[in-house]
Amino acid sequence: TTPTTAPTTPTTTPVPSTTPTSPPTTSAPISTTTVAPPKDWIVHGNDGTVCIIANMKVKVTVPYNATSGKMVNAPFGVEKLTDAAASGDCSPGDVQVLKLTQQNVSYIFTFVQNKTAKTYALGNVTVNILVNNYTFPNNTMSVKNVSLIHVSPVFTLPLNNSYTCSEVDALSFNGTAGTTTVKATVNLSNIRVEAFGTGNTTTYSAPLDCTSGETPDIVPIAVGLILAGLVVIVLIAYLVGRRRAQARGYLSM
Repeated sequence: TTPTTAPTTPTTTPVPSTTPTSPPTTSAPISTTTVAPPKDWIVHGNDGTVCIIANMKVKVTVPYNATSGKMVNAPFGVEKLTDAAASGDCSPGDVQVLKLTQQNVSYIFTFVQNKTAKTYALGNVTVNILVNNYTFPNNTMSVKNVSLIHVSPVFTLPLNNSYTCSEVDALSFNGTAGTTTVKATVNLSNIRVEAFGTGNTTTYSAPLDCTSGETPDIVPIAVGLILAGLVVIVLIAYLVGRRRAQARGYLSM
């Protein structure tokens, strides 16, 4: 018998894929927008107008009794715009309010308008402080809040003008903590403020500096002395001239 040989199956070589490989996708860079820091505190009226623009530093010093039996000064203040959040009230009328709020302290600036004189003033300033061991360490107070107020106008100027001052004289504040009278000192510096605005711009109107309207006491005194001296000189010259005229009259006789 003749042996039979199984047919050989030819081997197939795999054909390389011709599908093109897509390049890896690159994510577009994420753009970030830097928000400019605020330049001023702004209060808007109900109609959207910018009624109050302000920028200032506030320093408050409140003396209190500590558990040690000693008087201690508690400092508070606003050094920069981001230290306090601004809000306010610009309802129609003659009063507008700027309120600066911190975690434990609020500062309220009340502006009053005089339509007849066409002026406005910072009529009073109020400081409210929560009493706790952070604001008044080791205090002996039994109240939860101290309210201080300065009721005299701080400045007055014509409408449509802004007020500037490098430093206002220290303001005396009075208040109460329960039945205890509290006195404090408030210093305002680097002030730029305008109230009763009627436009939509956040640009200040023409500034009036706190030193522009002040005249040192020595100036009127010096002017008065000079005028008095001139009067004396004129009087002496008149008397001398009169005596000479009289003497000439006697000689001619």
